[in-house]
Amino acid sequence: PAPTPYVAPTQYVAPTPYPTQYVPPAAPVAAAQPLSAAQASEENVAYVGNIAFEATIAELQGLFDSCGATMVRLHTDKHSGKPKGFAHVHFKDADSLGRALQMDGVDLHGRGLKVLHSMPKKAK
Repeated sequence: PAPTPYVAPTQYVAPTPYPTQYVPPAAPVAAAQPLSAAQASEENVAYVGNIAFEATIAELQGLFDSCGATMVRLHTDKHSGKPKGFAHVHFKDADSLGRALQMDGVDLHGRGLKVLHSMPKKAK
């Protein structure tokens, strides 16, 4: 059989233009505070994943206060300021971290949190 000839569309659809202006994020992104030597220690840090995007640092801090949390770092996209869905929670000692690890699966905003011992940063 002969190939079907090309039929041009009957209506032209103009491409959507890209935004010409920079649109800043909805909420201002707070500058990260430098960590003290005690806080920078990677020994007593938990990785918390599967965090709902609506969750705040205050909610996470309140959740882990009973375990002895000293600091919560909720990670956000550096350009948009939107949360990435995971955090690192620092604890004062290994016992505090152990209590936090038992909170694996706790519900926050309808999602079960994944609480694991944080892995140290890889050497570059």
